[in-house]
Amino acid sequence: HGLTVASSGPVSPVVRNEFDWGKLTYAGEKSVVDPLREGAGTGGGLVNFFQSTYMIYGRDGLDIRFAHGVGDFAAYSQQAIHGRKVLMLEVDVNIRDDNVPVMSNQRAENGSDVMTLERGLYVGAYFGIMLEFHSVESLIPSLQVLQSFTEGGYMTRPVMLKGDFSGLFTKETFVDPIVDMYPHASIVIGMHPDNMADGYSRSQVEEIARMCANLTQIVVLSVDARVVRRSWDNLSWLLDQSPLYHLYIWAGWQEPETYTLDVTDLVFVRNNFDRSKVYYDVTPEIMKELKMALN
Repeated sequence: HGLTVASSGPVSPVVRNEFDWGKLTYAGEKSVVDPLREGAGTGGGLVNFFQSTYMIYGRDGLDIRFAHGVGDFAAYSQQAIHGRKVLMLEVDVNIRDDNVPVMSNQRAENGSDVMTLERGLYVGAYFGIMLEFHSVESLIPSLQVLQSFTEGGYMTRPVMLKGDFSGLFTKETFVDPIVDMYPHASIVIGMHPDNMADGYSRSQVEEIARMCANLTQIVVLSVDARVVRRSWDNLSWLLDQSPLYHLYIWAGWQEPETYTLDVTDLVFVRNNFDRSKVYYDVTPEIMKELKMALN
């Protein structure tokens, strides 16, 4: 089935974020359609974007490859040699002493050789990008850089903005500034379990549901692959609260030698949730194991 959206007034971006673009047409004024088009590039679903630009050919988040922790060209090149083409860059962001955002998980001194976010966005213009913020001070200057790039026509690919909600950010210091300054982006909620044995608790997911209840942006839950299966009752409850919730599963990058995972947990997720809304940021070894399990 296809869908034609006819309206004389603003249309919720939920429609464009969550429906196959190839089956979606509009009957409306330019002032109605243009905001949808503009927002869909940086703020739309990843599968929709990369399928519509012929970079993937199905509707499966497994086909969207992330390069993890990219702070310079060497880090990207080291990951780019493994398997399929990289489509998304995961970048750590902090602040320099002169209030300039830099691509690092540590605060940088003036005059350091750490790449600035502005320069990194120029060289990464052909990729979607996920910025992971490691300080509250780095967020607003980074949003200002994104505003400038988007207004200049340089930012046309997906933008995901990630904050850690286990002690660093709150709704007031993360979600609200994004909604005010750069609303056409996916908001990524970094989750950490209360303990590894129990996984993500019901109180955690209920708090996220309250915090994100009125958002029209895609909200991506960033979860540790080791606890996603044992937390599934609570995670699936949260994912059912809105069609805008997506899942970002990471595995193995921080401690690749000691990180252990039963990949059948990831197979379980694929069998129980929309595959177009699940993204995998895992080491090449874990991805190989997952694909063998799927086969």
